[in-house]
Amino acid sequence: MDRRFYLRCICSSALLSLAGCTGSDDDADDDFDANPRDDLEEETVELADVMASTVDGELTFVGWRFSGGLFVPEFITEDGAEKEIPILGRAFADIVADGFEHESMPTALNEDEFIEYMVYIEPEWAKEYNTGELSEESYFQNIQATLH
Repeated sequence: MDRRFYLRCICSSALLSLAGCTGSDDDADDDFDANPRDDLEEETVELADVMASTVDGELTFVGWRFSGGLFVPEFITEDGAEKEIPILGRAFADIVADGFEHESMPTALNEDEFIEYMVYIEPEWAKEYNTGELSEESYFQNIQATLH
């Protein structure tokens, strides 16, 4: 893992951990409205919604947003990272195959909707997985290595 990648993950994690900490409790329900979908390209919104509906059958999906250009889908963790990473990885690879080009930081929340863990997924990994340049095992290992 190179230094820039590591720093980007740490900075993104710090920003996401602090998200919502400065507002009142009344602001908590509006977190996903903080980044209006109107500012995003229609195709980006559609593909993000596709990932949401794909994983929602297997994970309890909470919502998604963009934070500094980073796609952040949030879900309630029930089975742990080892079982949830393949679900997230496959769904992300599907939307990348359809043209989605944003980095992603899927975020697992506990029952109280506090962050349990996050992973990072590069679109380049998904492209390599989709073309067969990267095996499924290696793709999932890349994602697992970013677990924090």
